[in-house]
Amino acid sequence: MTDTFQSLLLISAVAAYGVSDKPRHAYERCTYGVQMMSRIFSKHLLSIFIVGICAIFATRTAAQMPSLATRIFERYQPLFQRDDIRELLPDVLIALKQPDIQALLRPSMIKLISENPDLLRIIVPEIDNRFIELLKEDPEVNTLINDPDLHVLLQNPAGIDELAVLLDIGTVASVGIVPASIESPDVGDEFSIAVVATNAQNVRGYQLSVQFDPEVLRYVSWQQGTYLSGDVFAASATVEADQVSFVAIAPVKAERTQGVLLTLRFEVVAEKASILSLSNVMLVNSDGIGLPVKTEDSEIIEPMSVEIADSETVEPTPSETEDTEVVESVPVETEDTETVESMPEETEDSETVESMPEKTEDGGTVEPTPEGTEDRVEPMPVDTEDGGTVEPTPEGTEDTETVERSTPAWDVNEDRFVNILDLVLVSANFGMEGPVPTDVNGDNTVNILDLTLVVNHLGEYYEEP
Repeated sequence: MTDTFQSLLLISAVAAYGVSDKPRHAYERCTYGVQMMSRIFSKHLLSIFIVGICAIFATRTAAQMPSLATRIFERYQPLFQRDDIRELLPDVLIALKQPDIQALLRPSMIKLISENPDLLRIIVPEIDNRFIELLKEDPEVNTLINDPDLHVLLQNPAGIDELAVLLDIGTVASVGIVPASIESPDVGDEFSIAVVATNAQNVRGYQLSVQFDPEVLRYVSWQQGTYLSGDVFAASATVEADQVSFVAIAPVKAERTQGVLLTLRFEVVAEKASILSLSNVMLVNSDGIGLPVKTEDSEIIEPMSVEIADSETVEPTPSETEDTEVVESVPVETEDTETVESMPEETEDSETVESMPEKTEDGGTVEPTPEGTEDRVEPMPVDTEDGGTVEPTPEGTEDTETVERSTPAWDVNEDRFVNILDLVLVSANFGMEGPVPTDVNGDNTVNILDLTLVVNHLGEYYEEP
C-alpha cells in the first residue's frame, strides 16, 4: 500500500470523525467514522488501521475532555453555590459512599429515587428530611437528580470525592464506635467493639480516647485494626479509671478511605445503661496536619425482660440491686470513716506537740526548723580556682533558660539519629503540655502531630559540626 493511499485513508478518517455529531463519546465517534469509511474503502484494507485510529482518537479526546465530576460541577454551578445545598450535600455524599449503599446505587434504583424521593429515606435512614423535600419540590434539584451523568458519578466513590473537592465543601472524616447500640450481656461476660474511620483521606496516624462507665464496664484489652498500612508503630494503651487512650502512626498513608482503626474488649460489671464515647480524636495526614473529624458514640442498653410460656414476665433478680444498695449504704463504713477523720487524738497530738529549742555546746539555742521546711537548703556560693565565686542558680529557675539544640527537634534525645527511641519518648509524654523536648512542633502540646514529624524523619543522621 502506498504512502499516498495511507495518507488519504487517514485524512478520510479524520474528516469522518470531525463531521460526526451523533455519538458523544470518542470511541463512538471513531466507530461512526469507520463505518462511513467502510463504504468507500475495502474492509480488507481498512482493517489495518481501525485499531490504531480508534486508539489515537479516543486517547486524545479523553485527555482533552474534562472529568465527569468537572462537567457536572460546571453544569450545575449556580445550584451548588446555594447555601441550603452547601449545608446538606456533604452529609449526603458521605452517606452515598458507604459500601452497603453503593451496592444499591444502580441506575434503575437511582431512577426510582428520582421519581419517588421517599425511597432514598429507606436506603439512607439518616438522611436529612430537608434534602428529601428539595428532591420533591425544587425544580433545579430535580433536574440534577435526573441527570444520567450524575447517576454514573454516584456509583463511583472516587468521583464523589472529586466532586466534593470542586464544591469546596469537603467530606468530613468520621470516627465512630461500631455497633452503635449494644444490649448488655450478662455480668461477667465480655464483648468487643470496633472504632471505625470513614471518609478519611491520606491518613498516617490517629490518637483517640474511649470513655466508659467503670461501674458498668471494665476494660480488658485492645488490638490494632487493619486500616493503617505498613509496619504500624502503636504506643502502649494509657488506661485510666474511666477511659483508655491510644495512639498509632504508620510509615505510609492508608490506601483506603475507611476501615477499622482498632478493636476493644470489655467485661460487663453491671447490667445498666451507659455510653461508650470518643474524645480527643485526631486523624493526621502525611504532612502532619490534623483532619477535621466528627465522632459517633455507642450506647449500652439494659437487657429486655424475658416472657415465659404462661405470659408471666420474669424480672431481673432484685438481689443484685439490693446487695449493691446495702453495700453503698452500710452505716458502719460511714461511721468508721467519720470516726477516723475526726479522731481527737490526731488533732490533739498535732496541736500540742511543739518543737523545743535545742541547746548548743556554747550555751546558745537553736530554733527548730518549721514543719515542711527541713529539705529547703539554701545554696551557698561556690569558690572558683581563680579566687572568684559563682552564685548558685535560684530554685525553680533551672528550666527557664533556653538551651540551644545541636540537632533538629525530631531528634528528641539529641543522639544525632532519628529512630524508634525518639518515637518512644514522644509517645511516653503524650498529653503533656508546655515547652518540653518531646513537643516537636512547638505548640506546647505533645500529641500525634509531634509523633508524625518524628516518623517523617526516621532514619536521618546528623553529623557533628
